[in-house]
Amino acid sequence: MRLSVISDLKASRNGLVQQLPPSNLDADNWPFRIYASESLRQRLKRSIAPPLLFTAQPRLRRMVEIPFNYDLLTYDERHAEAASLRNLLRFLRRDKIERVFIPGCFVGGEDVQFWLRRGVKRLDGIDVLDLNTWPDITQQLAEHFMAKVNFKRASIEEIPFESGYYDLLCTRAVLEHVHNLDAAARETARILRPGGWAWHEIGPLYYTHSGDHCISSYGDEHGYDHLLLDEHEYKAMVCDQEFYSNEPDPYCSYWAQHDQFSFALPDEYIETFTRYFNIRHTVLKLSGPGLWFREEKPEEWSILLDAGLRESDLLVKSIVVILQKHSTSLL
Repeated sequence: MRLSVISDLKASRNGLVQQLPPSNLDADNWPFRIYASESLRQRLKRSIAPPLLFTAQPRLRRMVEIPFNYDLLTYDERHAEAASLRNLLRFLRRDKIERVFIPGCFVGGEDVQFWLRRGVKRLDGIDVLDLNTWPDITQQLAEHFMAKVNFKRASIEEIPFESGYYDLLCTRAVLEHVHNLDAAARETARILRPGGWAWHEIGPLYYTHSGDHCISSYGDEHGYDHLLLDEHEYKAMVCDQEFYSNEPDPYCSYWAQHDQFSFALPDEYIETFTRYFNIRHTVLKLSGPGLWFREEKPEEWSILLDAGLRESDLLVKSIVVILQKHSTSLL
């Protein structure tokens, strides 16, 4: 099993921060466009998500025991983001949100434009990849939404912006890739004003089904191979670029090839956030393929549990969390 390798990797990064990877992705594979308005479907989903999830809670909570506090469980992607965003927008009604920070801005898609449509005056973004299309993208966004927009290459673990400046920070699929989770949480708190807000959608988490972002391309029965296989067998699979070139995302194995993960367990994220923030709302996504694996592969499932992992570690696919910076936080 790879668990000892993962543990050694995690320990070796103690106190270190992630180094910026080479900017070797072709931005033409991710075209940019302006989304002038949000679809009616998305707005409706935010309206119906909370009551639908409320009625589903008894059934979902019977599926797995969660050893920390949370508000809602979802099955895979069903209504998790919509319910969390509705709660975030409800929290923000009485707050003035003018300056927004987006780690993982990439090509300035919906993650960025969701807030520009709401009239923020300034939006700064960072990404570990430096795209040559950023000058054109930020100019188009600034002109269309009449706001200051700036993207810069940087890591969330070392944010090159001033302290206490932003009202809101949002990430999607960023924090599962950091090397120093505490540094990332501390830096996000540092750049927010006292009482400022953070919203994170984190996942897939590493110990869940296909937590390495790519191994289930070989089939759902391989979804925990990043934990079950030995290092040589696993690396041979994820480094088979000829195989991944036939996948919808030919770059999906990049993170696994370079071990670009935090390797944090679900409760480690929660514990880290509480050092710098009040946790206002938490949605946990359960992995549908993980639940299938538990039923169909009981022998392999027992191996994972006997190795010291809990069912919540294996089945919590993602965390969607709303945080508010401590009003008296001194960083």
